[in-house]
Amino acid sequence: MVGEKEIIYVGIDPGKSGGVGVIYPDGSAEAWYTPIISTRKKSPRKKTASGKPYVKVTKVYDEEGMFRLLGKFRKLKRSGKTLRVGLERVGAAPRDGRTSAFNFGMGWGLWRMALTASGLSYVLVEPSKWRPALVGKGADKKESLYLARKLWPDVDMPLMKDEAKAEALLIAEWIRRYEKG
Repeated sequence: MVGEKEIIYVGIDPGKSGGVGVIYPDGSAEAWYTPIISTRKKSPRKKTASGKPYVKVTKVYDEEGMFRLLGKFRKLKRSGKTLRVGLERVGAAPRDGRTSAFNFGMGWGLWRMALTASGLSYVLVEPSKWRPALVGKGADKKESLYLARKLWPDVDMPLMKDEAKAEALLIAEWIRRYEKG
């Protein structure tokens, strides 16, 4: 049995505005946003209220970036380190549109495939389990960000959008605590 101090915990909050977080055996942590590619296209006809050309921003998953990000963990595993990876099990909400639901599901599937292709086994973590256990029932993303900043003050999370990295770290933390009993 591997000692708890030797295990590296990884959490993944899927979605285009998601993140990946890792907690090392010494308690230090790192976090990243889900790799995406953004393209900007000016509309020749549409204008903003100020008269400037309307710019449409399209975001798509960066599959190669996702695989590259997991490369760090592949190397750790190859060097003999023990990893516990948790991927948040999420689904589309009933209020989501068809395109939104499709894109969200596609991202979740891409993370599963990237983990599998990387040779990293993972567990699916229910938000209904980790969130109440760590931030409380009914807590929102602000509370997740606040807790993560408190637990890992050295991780750069100054913006509200950093809740993605915070939640990924909290998923990893939930797995760590769950394994300890």
